[in-house]
Amino acid sequence: MVIDDKVVIKAGTQATGEVTASKKGGIVGIPGRIEIAVKYVEAVDKTSVPISGSKTVEGEDKLIAGIVLGVLCLPLIFVVRGGTPRISAGTMIDATVSMPTTITLK
Repeated sequence: MVIDDKVVIKAGTQATGEVTASKKGGIVGIPGRIEIAVKYVEAVDKTSVPISGSKTVEGEDKLIAGIVLGVLCLPLIFVVRGGTPRISAGTMIDATVSMPTTITLK
C-alpha cells in the first residue's frame, strides 16, 4: 500500500486472520467448505493495521458421482464424500483498512 508516494505496507506482507466457518465434505459427494477472515497486517514501522477481508473455498463437488453410484448400488452412496477445501500458502485476499491508523515513516 502506497500513500503520498511512500510505501506503508509492503506488497506480499502476511496478514493475521482466523477461520470463521468450516464444514467437512459430506456423504453423497457434497463438498466441504472453509471461510477465513483477515484481521491485521503489519505496516513498515511494525504498527498493526486493522483490515477487513474474507475468502471462502469449497472442496471438489462429487455430488453427481455420488448420485450415480447410489442409483447403481445404494450402499455406495455413503462411500463417496465431497472434497476437502484447501487454501494454499500465498493465496491473495482482497482487504480494506477498517479504521484510521497512524504509521510513522522514516
